[in-house]
Amino acid sequence: DEQPLKNMRRDKQSITETMTTKTEQVLFMVQNRVTNRRTLETVQSAAHLVWKLMDEANRLSPEALKGMLVSRWTALRHLLLLDGALDRVTADEIAQLRDQGRFAGAALATDESPPSQPRFAGLRFQITALYYGAFPPVSTWEESPVAPLLRYVTLGDICNCPGKKGVDVVSVVEKQLGRQGLTCYDVVSCTGDGGGENEGAQGIHAFFEHLNEGYVRRRCLPHIAWRTSDAALKCSSLSCSALAAYLTNGITWARLRAIATQVAPAGLGLFADGGPRCRV
Repeated sequence: DEQPLKNMRRDKQSITETMTTKTEQVLFMVQNRVTNRRTLETVQSAAHLVWKLMDEANRLSPEALKGMLVSRWTALRHLLLLDGALDRVTADEIAQLRDQGRFAGAALATDESPPSQPRFAGLRFQITALYYGAFPPVSTWEESPVAPLLRYVTLGDICNCPGKKGVDVVSVVEKQLGRQGLTCYDVVSCTGDGGGENEGAQGIHAFFEHLNEGYVRRRCLPHIAWRTSDAALKCSSLSCSALAAYLTNGITWARLRAIATQVAPAGLGLFADGGPRCRV
């Protein structure tokens, strides 16, 4: 005759309470950087600790708390729901800035990130950070100690980029911008490396420059050292392919690998030949 738990009832009040519970559980997972697979165990373990430290008058049994939590699959689905809701809120805020004439444009920093997990083999993730500016009310400009410009930053959805050409990257970036209520016409600056998808007449910089005459292209600072080495190799008339072949297949590298993989007395026996640690 007992009433079932709220996550097992389907009345309106139970659905509202379950929505609150799922949101709080997802926020706990994100704020404390707990994996979705370990969220339930972590919360239950913390409940046991708090139950032991609190007095008997304020105790909440871990079993009762367990009945209030949701499964990791439900939390994962709710996480996607919250992500879409946050994108909708950001799009509404940008639309409100446009209506007020306070929107100052957008900038982005984008680059590829090949996944290292075997289950994501064959995918090429495009990571894009979006920056958009806004002007504060004109009445506050004279009293402002800094430049009257507000900057906001958000992370675009991680999408798979099917190719390494500029047109492929632009199509993915356009989707990432659209989720935040932005368009390619709003982009006034972009930061990227010197890869072929960014430079050239078919690169993403040329695409944004065609849409906006005031567009400014920037190069990512961590890639300056690599570009400097690339220019030095070209000036020294060295062949990069021959140098790479020598380092991987040459006699010197073969001897070093033999020392690291063979057992004593010929080698140190540090790694297994062909193993993952040896390849690194």
